[in-house]
Amino acid sequence: MASPPHISWLKDTGQTLSTASGEKVQILEFNHTSDKTILSGWAKHFREHYCLDLVLDEAREGTGLSRKDYLTQLVFPDKAAAPGPSTRVLPRARSPRCLET
Repeated sequence: MASPPHISWLKDTGQTLSTASGEKVQILEFNHTSDKTILSGWAKHFREHYCLDLVLDEAREGTGLSRKDYLTQLVFPDKAAAPGPSTRVLPRARSPRCLET
């Protein structure tokens, strides 16, 4: 399977860091462009780590929230309150209304 186009925006810095457990972690730099098609694909890829697009409208039904507000208020980790800032990707099942189909 081919990599999504937004992956080409990740550039190897040639640097590594060691984790607390001693594992080496490659450091990448994110160099994006203003390509709306690629940005849209990246947004879908990111969003579907939390809630599949196929169930998003059904999941937000009855909340009165837009897709954006539903995701930012009820699904995505909070940007300030722990553990949100340290959370990168949660399994879809962690969001009770956005279960995999």
